[in-house]
Amino acid sequence: MPLKGVRPVALALGFDLAGLLGDGRLVTGDPAHVPVGRYAEQSLRRLEVWSIAECRLVGAENVRAALALVERGEAPVGIVYASDAAASTRVAVAGVFPAASHAPIRYPIAIVAGRDAAPVRAAYAFLNGQAARSVLAAQGFLVDRGDAARTLGAGALDRFVTITLPLMLPGVLSGAIIAFAASLGEFGAVITFVSNIPGETQTLPLAIYAAVQTPGGEAAAARLAGLSFALALAGLVLSEVVARRLGVRLGDFQLDAAFTAPTRSVTALSGRSGAGKTSVVAAIAGLLRPDGGRIGVKRNGILRCERRIGFDAVVELLGIAPLLARRPHALSGGERQRVAVGRALLAQPRVLLMDEPLASLDAERKADVLPYLARLQAELALPTVYVSHALDEVEWLASTLVVLDAGRVVAAGSPAELYGRLDLPMLAPRGEAAALVETVVGGHDAVGGLARLDYPGGSLLTSDFAAQVGQRVRVRIRARDVILATTAPEGLSLHNILPATVAALTPDTGGVLVRLVIGDGTALIARVTQGAVARLALAPGRSVYALIKAVSIECTAPL
Repeated sequence: MPLKGVRPVALALGFDLAGLLGDGRLVTGDPAHVPVGRYAEQSLRRLEVWSIAECRLVGAENVRAALALVERGEAPVGIVYASDAAASTRVAVAGVFPAASHAPIRYPIAIVAGRDAAPVRAAYAFLNGQAARSVLAAQGFLVDRGDAARTLGAGALDRFVTITLPLMLPGVLSGAIIAFAASLGEFGAVITFVSNIPGETQTLPLAIYAAVQTPGGEAAAARLAGLSFALALAGLVLSEVVARRLGVRLGDFQLDAAFTAPTRSVTALSGRSGAGKTSVVAAIAGLLRPDGGRIGVKRNGILRCERRIGFDAVVELLGIAPLLARRPHALSGGERQRVAVGRALLAQPRVLLMDEPLASLDAERKADVLPYLARLQAELALPTVYVSHALDEVEWLASTLVVLDAGRVVAAGSPAELYGRLDLPMLAPRGEAAALVETVVGGHDAVGGLARLDYPGGSLLTSDFAAQVGQRVRVRIRARDVILATTAPEGLSLHNILPATVAALTPDTGGVLVRLVIGDGTALIARVTQGAVARLALAPGRSVYALIKAVSIECTAPL
């Protein structure tokens, strides 16, 4: 809870959650996809208050995003991990759920060893030792070196040789010894009931036994024992290969997505929670193996040996020179994100994958980081796949937009093209339908405080802003800010009276969305009432005028 007005709460059966929330909402991780959300749902159900929480729950993308909403006062109560709450100076812990109210919390950590730094190697050896592992296990931590190595770029063979094989070797040896001992116990039954007819009933254990009993046969017995071990190891490897070939299925969710992304621009993945955006990025990164298909990157469109991304260039592009001498805990959220992007760039990636990188930042910090990301793309032209629910980020960065729903691609194209469609409600959250128009700055009127923005076949007048003539900018025009008229009005204060043609109509909550075409094919959207549709006789092909106030046109991003 925010620091102001916090009172301790006993989180027991049937506690007063409604009184705790007041008129506000409860925020935690999305229970469908985020572990903390699942733990929260389990606790609320066991304490019999889920019916109250369910209708007022806001599912965030991760723990940091949920905590940020409470810190900013946008939600009075949040459910996060105790360690995250303790690290914040802007919230206070009102109560702790009983451990018995949810499943044991498993929060994975990765331990990475440096190759040459002796202190780092010593720390790694200690943390990977039995004493530290016992403490970590008691606190609910599991050391998963395989996932860490895969994320850091280790190949399948490297992971098998350096991680999987050493971990399973004691078990393989123990199993081989136990199996051999058990087979010895069967010798009596085999010899008594089947008889040991040479060349007919002799099994591998019997062959080893016979070799041991033969003077000078120890070497042959050792070779046969080695053969049995090799066969057991081959069986384990084969079972692993078969399991991987069978593919990955995430519960009942199936990912079946195909799209082509330009090699020198940002491709944004958008859609509702659970649409499959993160799964697509995981598949591209190699962290998720699909049942079938192909993921390819066009080599001749990628910066490789011909242009390495140097340290100094990254520091300059991201503006992080003043941050280099500071400790991580002294960085703000936006500064940490810029540093994280810099680390990724220094790995010389062929493709930059960004999954909700700004989700935990407030609007002000996000506005600080977005120009750096745009500059990064303008300077490096690095192929980027960018996942975000926030349409303002998509509008600022993306040249291609891919909309996902239930694991499938429902639309792909330029943001301006997709925003102009009426069949993509996921691009109009909370009914805020809008059109994106790609324009070029045509001039400035310093006296009138206006800027002229040219689009194919027409011009818009908007409030003046700092931009050079000839600069390409993308503007957003909300459907609620567009007024329709059948004749050109006179004597109005607004500056934009645009001839338009009705292209399509579709019912919407509380009214009707009207798709308009202006100029040489540019799309606009207007929201009107059903009564206005009847009164103006709106139908596809109808000529109208679109009236837009200059101050309502928002410049979202330079192009």
